Amino acid sequence: MKICIEALTKRYGDLEALKNINLKLEEGMHGLLGPNGAGKTTFMRILTTLVPKTSGKVTYDDIGISDKKAIRKLIGYLPQEFSLYPNMTVYETMSYFFLLSNCKPTSSKITALLKEVHLESCKRLKIKALSGGMKRRLGIAIALIHNPKVLIVDEPTAGLDPEERIRFRNLLTHFGRDKVVILSTHIAEDIALSCHSLTVMKKGHVAYNGKVSDFIKKGRHCVWKLPVKLDDLDHIKKRYTVISTVLEGEKASLKIISRTQPDGAAPINPTLEDAYMCMMQEGE
Repeated sequence: MKICIEALTKRYGDLEALKNINLKLEEGMHGLLGPNGAGKTTFMRILTTLVPKTSGKVTYDDIGISDKKAIRKLIGYLPQEFSLYPNMTVYETMSYFFLLSNCKPTSSKITALLKEVHLESCKRLKIKALSGGMKRRLGIAIALIHNPKVLIVDEPTAGLDPEERIRFRNLLTHFGRDKVVILSTHIAEDIALSCHSLTVMKKGHVAYNGKVSDFIKKGRHCVWKLPVKLDDLDHIKKRYTVISTVLEGEKASLKIISRTQPDGAAPINPTLEDAYMCMMQEGE
C-alpha cells in the first residue's frame, strides 16, 4: 500500500489550512508533528475522507480519495476523542462495532482482535471499568475490525501513564510491519521511539519530511547546557528558549536552544524534541 499526496490544498474561505502538500507514505510507522494550527487535523481528516480537499490529488495505490466507499474499506481511524457506551462490556462493544462495520461478529474473530491488543482477559469488563490506556487499545481493536491496510491515529497516548504509553507504542509498531501507520502526536518521544520517518508541519505546509534520525541531526550546534547562578536565571530565560531547568544548590543547570554558543555553555546531543524546537524557532 502506498499513499500519494500531490499538491494538496485546503481552504476555508480566505484561510489556507493546507498549502501544496506533497508526500508519499508507504508501509511502516510515520510520525506527524506540528504545533496547534499547523494543519495536522485537517490533513488527517482529508486522508480519512471526512473533509473534502480544495485541490490536489490523493490516491491509495490507484484509488482516488473521491471514492469514499472504497477508501474507507482501506482505513482504520482512531481519533483523539471517541465515545463508547459505558455500561456495555468489551465483548459487547466489539460485537456492536462489528455490526456497524457490516461484518458478522463471531467469538473467534472478536477474541483474536482482543488478543492482538492484549485485552482478551478483559472482555467481560464494562467500558466504565477500563483505564484510559485500555480504552485506547480497544479503540485500535475496533479500528482493525475490517483489517485495514492503513491505520491513522491522533494523539493516542495523550493522558496515558508511562507504562501504558510504552505498551501502546509497541502495539502500533507491531501493526506497522505490514500496514501504513500514521501517528499524529505532540509527544516527540513517542515518534522518536517508534517511527522511522517523520513529517513536520508548520503553518499549513510541510517543513520537513524524511528520516527521524536525519531530522535529529538538524538540532546539532543548537542545544546547549548552561550552568547559571539563580540570580541570573530570569535574565537568561529572557534571552534564550529554556528547555529544562535543574536546580543544583545555589546554581541551576539549563538546557537551552540557541543558534550561537552562549558564553559558558557546552554543546549536548539533541533529542527529537530539541530539533523540533529549533525548527519551530526559525523565522520567528
